[in-house]
Amino acid sequence: MNRTAAIEAIIAATVDEPIIFTAGDPARIARSIADRPNHFYLTGAGGLALETRRPTIVVDGDGSLLTNPAGLITAGVLADLPLIHVVLDSTLQPGTGAIVLSRRADLCGLAQAAGYPRVHSTGELGEFTGLIRREVAVCSSPVFIRLVLAEDDATVPATIGADLETHARRFYDHVSAPEWLAGAA
Repeated sequence: MNRTAAIEAIIAATVDEPIIFTAGDPARIARSIADRPNHFYLTGAGGLALETRRPTIVVDGDGSLLTNPAGLITAGVLADLPLIHVVLDSTLQPGTGAIVLSRRADLCGLAQAAGYPRVHSTGELGEFTGLIRREVAVCSSPVFIRLVLAEDDATVPATIGADLETHARRFYDHVSAPEWLAGAA
C-alpha cells in the first residue's frame, strides 16, 4: 500500500467529515483524487480540528509528526476532542532535508504517552478502511491510527494549485453551514 491508496480509502470512507491534510505530499495527492469542500490542505492545520465540533480526520506524515510533535501532544490532553489522527508512516521521510527514521521511533507509543485513549497500527488496507469508518461513527476523543506504507507512490502532483483565500473560505463555509453544524449537536 502507498499514500495514494491510503488517501483514497480515507476519502471513500467519509462523506462530509472534515479532513485536514497537514503534510505536503498527502495534501497534493488528496486534491488530485477528490477536491471537496470538507478537505483542507495546509501544513500545520491540525488546530482546525478544535473548531469543527464533529469527528475530524487529520492526515499527517511520519516526518511531519516527528519534526513537530506539538499537535500530537496538544490533542492527547484534550480528552473530548473528536479527532482521528492518521499518520502515514513510510519509515523513511526525506522531505525535511534529513532522513527521519520513524522505524526507530515508536509512533504509537508516543501517541499513548501523549494521552490518546485509542491507538491503532496497521499495514492492511481493508483493516485501515474499517478503522476509519468505525472511528468516524463513534469518535468522541482523540484516536491515533498509524498506517505503515509498504510502497512508494508512482507520482505525486507537484502543487496544490488553488487560490489559498478561496480554498480557506470554502472550508470555513463547509464547517460553519447551519445544516452541517446541526449534525454536531
